[in-house]
Amino acid sequence: MPKRHTQDLKSQAGKLYGEGRTFKLVMVMNEWHFEASHIPGSIPVSNRQDATKKLRPDEEIVVYCSDDMCSSSQIAADRMERAGFTRILHYKGGLKDWSAAGYPLEGSMVRT
Repeated sequence: MPKRHTQDLKSQAGKLYGEGRTFKLVMVMNEWHFEASHIPGSIPVSNRQDATKKLRPDEEIVVYCSDDMCSSSQIAADRMERAGFTRILHYKGGLKDWSAAGYPLEGSMVRT
């Protein structure tokens, strides 16, 4: 299955939940970035070893990074597909889009 690009994680997540599907929300930046700020419910995956330890190739996975200028999530999606992960979604807008939409972030650098 080719990866699909989604600008609107909120409606995509709602669709996945509405269909009763489970998925992993994955931030593909280093752990320091993750600890500073991430989308609630997401997990950090910063390299191939993390991916194979934390994720199954057959589960639905949504990858993101900081914003649409960050290429880490696109690179991760491509590499994960080549490694046999079959259900990858790419949230291109990442943290910036999520925050701009008024949704909460978690982490040590998040101001409430």
